[in-house]
Amino acid sequence: MPRRNLCPILGELCHASDFEEPNLFCKLSVQFGSSWKVIEGHCEGQSVANTARVDPRRSNFGTPLDLHLACRGIQVWPKLHVELIALNSFDNFWPVGYGFAFLPTQPGLHWIRMATWKAAEGHNNNDLFEVKGSEINTTTDEDHATPGLVFVGRVKTRQSKPRAKKKAHGKRGKR
Repeated sequence: MPRRNLCPILGELCHASDFEEPNLFCKLSVQFGSSWKVIEGHCEGQSVANTARVDPRRSNFGTPLDLHLACRGIQVWPKLHVELIALNSFDNFWPVGYGFAFLPTQPGLHWIRMATWKAAEGHNNNDLFEVKGSEINTTTDEDHATPGLVFVGRVKTRQSKPRAKKKAHGKRGKR
């Protein structure tokens, strides 16, 4: 059986900002290639709906990320996908943005700011994301944006990647 390396993904989905809609929640998923396997935790989740009292253009989530993966290779490195959804007082909800970011490869504390996008008026969300796939340009510069997409806001996450424990192979301590 091939040796597998462990890769813990620990962190928090902190908040979304710069959205026009005041009351948001977030669906999230961690996606990875076939050489990765989930050891512990869930690859998908959802935050609570929230609006900050001070800044109505910010929704605080505080949703923990705790996932442990094993890998045989680094092909298709894990990435975090988010879908921001607005909720009104009548419990109606609708998608307001999509985004993704690759998870950090280095150990330590990392802050990740993710630009989120939605289909421009006249474009169907499903058709646009199927056709464009990984070719979506996630820059906030409108001159270089992918046609048919509109920048809508940002999602901020905090990721902590612990250092791997080193094992001493073939060495024995003094007796």
